[in-house]
Amino acid sequence: DHGKTSLLDVIRETNVTASEVGGITQHIGAYQVEVNGQPITFIDTPGHEAFTAMRARGAQATDIAVLVVAADEGVMPQTVEHLDICKLLDVSNGLVALTKIDRADEETAMLAEEEVRELTAGTFLDGAPVIPCSAISGDGLDELKSAIAEIAKSITARSD
Repeated sequence: DHGKTSLLDVIRETNVTASEVGGITQHIGAYQVEVNGQPITFIDTPGHEAFTAMRARGAQATDIAVLVVAADEGVMPQTVEHLDICKLLDVSNGLVALTKIDRADEETAMLAEEEVRELTAGTFLDGAPVIPCSAISGDGLDELKSAIAEIAKSITARSD
């Protein structure tokens, strides 16, 4: 429970988490929203370690990876696995959403961000934005959406 689907629920103004069993996403879902005037499609993949193959299929269709790390828990085995899948599939654009900042004290959140930066050093996420955010309070969501839109815009410009 890193808060991936809750974050997407707030962005797309839905409540998919209400239908999830035990708070765990059971399938891949694709959702399109407009961010800063640009259509962005989000692919929500299960975070639980039992769903590795589904995450790999989701990553195959990805232009931008959003690595979601809960500020109150830090890096989990699935976080490392997600990063490994993105490296294997040559995903080259991304950012980190440091979620649940409303549930972590400042020191715990800073340690989680430091842990993320250590994990991503030397990868495609090295130096990528780490955006603290909360699906509950809404803090950081505008910054997260803007960062995603900027990366998408740069990808579109490179492909033109």
